[in-house]
Amino acid sequence: MIKIGKILKKHGFGYDIEAKLHFLKNKEINEKNIPFLHIALMENTKVPYRVKSIKQLHNGNFSILFDRMFEEEDVENILQKEVYLDFTEQNKQDQNLEDYTLLIGMKLWNDEQELGIIEDVYDLDPHPLLVLHLEDKELLIPLVEEWIIALDWERREITFELPEGLLDI
Repeated sequence: MIKIGKILKKHGFGYDIEAKLHFLKNKEINEKNIPFLHIALMENTKVPYRVKSIKQLHNGNFSILFDRMFEEEDVENILQKEVYLDFTEQNKQDQNLEDYTLLIGMKLWNDEQELGIIEDVYDLDPHPLLVLHLEDKELLIPLVEEWIIALDWERREITFELPEGLLDI
């Protein structure tokens, strides 16, 4: 699961919220291709919420109505919480490479070691491969969610904790 944004505030009347979602910009967004978003209600606890409706606002943020919002208190409980998207769940819904291509151009780090810029993504099973060059060598890094430490869309950086020896291959 990757952090993609934050719930900002209530939006309009009813139980709609406004969220800043970095990952979803410039993509056709609707409740069919984003059926669930996960909200971090407590540390290490991400709860899936079914998206009833989602639309991009003029300011670039998103107005979202979740299926489980029945009372004002439900909305209050998710305000200012982080929002996550499950890549594996998303790819079951959307089998093209569109999501992964958003990683192209991002700087890739292994802990505190800068490895380079992601140049391409190969769509392979069981994991897509991120393509970059380190020195004069092409690196193929599997996109394994468990290895991702941080993803910063604003700074265009992704940080991995790669298994020891992977870069030596």
